[in-house]
Order: sequence, then structure tokens, then C-alpha cells
Amino acid sequence: MLRHAFLAFILIAFLAPPANGANQPQRIVSLAPAITETLFLLGAGNCVVGVTDYDTFPEVVRELPSVGGYSNPSIERILSIKPDLVVGIKTFHRELLDRLSEMGIKTLELTMHRRLYNVKESILALGKAIGKEDAAEALWGKITSGLENLKEEVARRYRDGAPSILVVVWHEPLIVAGGYSYLDDIMRAIGLPNAAGSIRYTFPQMSREKLLALNPKIVILAKAERGMSPDRDAVGRLLSDLPLDILGIAEVKNDAILHPGPRALEAARVLVEAVAEVSENAP
Repeated sequence: MLRHAFLAFILIAFLAPPANGANQPQRIVSLAPAITETLFLLGAGNCVVGVTDYDTFPEVVRELPSVGGYSNPSIERILSIKPDLVVGIKTFHRELLDRLSEMGIKTLELTMHRRLYNVKESILALGKAIGKEDAAEALWGKITSGLENLKEEVARRYRDGAPSILVVVWHEPLIVAGGYSYLDDIMRAIGLPNAAGSIRYTFPQMSREKLLALNPKIVILAKAERGMSPDRDAVGRLLSDLPLDILGIAEVKNDAILHPGPRALEAARVLVEAVAEVSENAP
């Protein structure tokens, strides 16, 4: 009887799914800030052993070893960390990830930086790769429900329609968030009109004529915590030379706006707050 019980135990242990975390990556290198943020928000932050120079969220990542810049990570640094999974972005890291795969290191290639639906796909794919599928579904659910709530808030606040906004990411030449972008998807989701939404490019360059035609009501300067950011004085000089009916300019220093990823809801809240501040203080 004991022998049969022992054999049954072995069979159950063999057939049962592995315990949470078993056979899952324990040493992960992230090649993009949004990937790092996703890993932490999925509850896998303790497995992150390498990040990039541009990672700032959560605060603890500033103390982690860096493998270099976003577009030029060092394969030598990555190898020195001895990762069992390296996660990167298809457009920027495909060649590097292919080389690492040839060396026997597990890799995951995501497309997170273009549209909001790409963020969803990437969150779910990463969750599956690290054994956090339920957490990934919950995270995306929180984002979508939060965006819906913000949409209702915007509708209540601006009963006659929200003012059109222009999100500027660089000043010379003037480059903005166009209608084929993560930011445009967020603005549409919450009911904030993107003045450049009709331009089907991710970050189109604005001429004086085009800016006049768009005639935005509020200009938001998207500033990064690290890296280049648009200069308020330069943008102000450009706008002052044009006969535009602008309510005001707001500066937003928050990487959630510039890093398409799991902090999409935070980016949306920041936009709503910036628009509200300008609208309330407008003459």
C-alpha cells in the first residue's frame, strides 16, 4: 500500500503544473524602460538584474547595473550579468537578441513602442514568458478600466467638448505626437482631441502653415527625466509669431508620456491634469 501511495505521489508531482515561479527566468535583463516597468508591475522586479541608462521607474532601478543606452546596449555587459532571459524591442534590438539567442541565451522580442494595442500585446506576452499571465491580464484590465473612468471624467468636465491639444516632443524643428501613435491612442481613449490627430504619422514635423491650420487650444511640452526635451522658450517664440488662439502652454515632466508601456493610465492622468490646469487658468 505504501508503495502504491508513493508511486501515486510521484505521478502527481510529475504531471502537475510547476509551482509558481518554477522553471521561470530568475535573472532578467531589460533593454527598455517600458519593459522594466512592466516587469516590476507584474511582480517580477526581484528578477531584474540589468537595465538601461534611461530607466528611472521604479526608483530602485536606478541602483541596478546598466547595460548601456536604449539603442546601443553592450553585449559584453549583458553577458557579464549572466541573464537567463533578455527582453528587448523588435525595432531596436533584433540583431542583438539574435546574437544572444545564438549563444544559447533565452530572449523575448516585443513591439511596445508604437501603439496602445502593442502595449497590451507586449504585457500579455511578457506575462506568459515569466509565468505571470494572471498578473498581466489584471494589469491590462486596470489600464482599460482606468482609461474608461478618465473618459467619463473628461466628458463631465468639458460638456461642450474638450479643447484640442498639441503634444510637443521637440522644438527645433517642431515635432509633435501625430495620429498614428501611443499618445494619440490614449487621447482618443479618454476623449481629449489631438490637434495633430489627422496626421497619420507617429511624430510628424510641423511647419508654420500646418500649425496654423491645426490651431491647437492647448500646447503640452512632453519632457523626459533623462534625455532631450523640448525647450519652452523656443516653442513660446514660435507660437507668439503666429496668429493662434492658444489658451496656454503646459510643461509635463513624466516619462510615462514618452515611454509607451504599462504606465499608460498615468500618462493619461497627467494629460488630463495638464489640460485642466491650463483651462482653469486661461484668461
